[in-house]
Amino acid sequence: MEDGTEYTSEKHVIRAFIPFLVSIALVFSGFGVLLDLQTSIHIKNGVGATATCASYIASAIFGVTFTPIILRKFEKKYLMQITASTCLIYIAANYYPVSSVLIPAGVIVGFGEALMWPVMSLYVTYFATKFAQFGAKNTSDVITEFTGYFFCSYQLSQTFGNLVSYAILYAGKTITDTGGNAFNKSAVVDLSICGVNDCQYKNVTNANMKQYVPHSKIVLYIMFAVMGFFVLSAIAIITIFLNKINSSLQAQNEIKDQFMGATMAAMLKHMVNPKQLLITPFALYSGLYMAFKFSELPRAYSSCMLGVTQVGLCIAISDTSNALVSYFSCKLISRIGRVGPIVVVFLLDFGNYMFLLNWVPTSSNKWLVYVIFAIFGCIDGVWNPQINDIHGSHFPENKETAFMVWNFWILVGFAIQFGWSTSLCVYLKIYVQIGLLCFSVVCYGIAEYRFVKEKKNAYEPIK
Repeated sequence: MEDGTEYTSEKHVIRAFIPFLVSIALVFSGFGVLLDLQTSIHIKNGVGATATCASYIASAIFGVTFTPIILRKFEKKYLMQITASTCLIYIAANYYPVSSVLIPAGVIVGFGEALMWPVMSLYVTYFATKFAQFGAKNTSDVITEFTGYFFCSYQLSQTFGNLVSYAILYAGKTITDTGGNAFNKSAVVDLSICGVNDCQYKNVTNANMKQYVPHSKIVLYIMFAVMGFFVLSAIAIITIFLNKINSSLQAQNEIKDQFMGATMAAMLKHMVNPKQLLITPFALYSGLYMAFKFSELPRAYSSCMLGVTQVGLCIAISDTSNALVSYFSCKLISRIGRVGPIVVVFLLDFGNYMFLLNWVPTSSNKWLVYVIFAIFGCIDGVWNPQINDIHGSHFPENKETAFMVWNFWILVGFAIQFGWSTSLCVYLKIYVQIGLLCFSVVCYGIAEYRFVKEKKNAYEPIK
């Protein structure tokens, strides 16, 4: 399909939307799953965390400097192909995980991610807008629903990919166990160094390396090959089936000046907009939260307490709960509004942090790790789609720039989390996140009050 396609029915829109969802699912079944394992399988000398941090720093910088002008000047379908290709490069770099290879690959994929999320958000908005033309629902409500479909697909892909990685790593462990090369199963893991007490002290990490790294490199190589195949399949689907989106979404906001400086100025101007400043803490918190789920939970809880073979299963549980909550919460919020559900999830999030700070893991209760992952998934199933939707809803005439700013702060959150991953104890990170969470909710409350008030005034008849 080409730009300007005329859709004749809701089914026609859905048929065009499905290839987009499938391609995203395949990309994150491969690349996204590998990110979840970086702080475990490449824990030695912190190479995995450093490479991932470099990725998000590059992504944040590229997002401010080049992303705005690239989004306005290039067809979104081609950008989807490019971003997926950078993910493939990063997967290939994992075959030789040394700093001189993995970090440059991280920078390259960082450039891709700077484009990936804004482009995906524009696709979701495009299809939702087209779908809304054939129904009685308000366009903003349809966008909220389609955002739910998107994040549901994204999380289910993570579930699928993590189950695949779990199967590969578990099978590899079983083979090495049978061959007699595994460590003593009766060995007792010191759980006092796990969870909130995980501080990444080098001597402690080296002494417990068996918990983080698979015993056979061949097993890892097989997993990398499978993940690469997923991303290759996604590129093929994008090339063959994905339609070019209508450029009318950005027509009103096109910057006439061709120089990058003007584009950057427009984005920076949006970043200091009072309306944006009020929701920026939420975007930053979302980045920290998601990165915590990808960096700290797999290493400090799953790998440390249960072993690296369980990382895929734990994250699959988290992503399944995330997908289900994302789907149903978006449907619910499109009917009752988002303020009530956000308050409820804030209390759940706060309570979850309190539990982590006070829980003492033992051999008899370490099964609670699976529950912790499920709860994190449920909470993220509301935070991620709703914070994304808040940016689109609060700036209906400037969605493209709003999504770029949202993406920038998400990436900053990721960079911070992976940057201090090997430097701070987990309990310190949790205290920081509690403080930012509370501040974010207060700021959002003010922003939502002003948004509703402006919306109400806009509909009042002029006297």
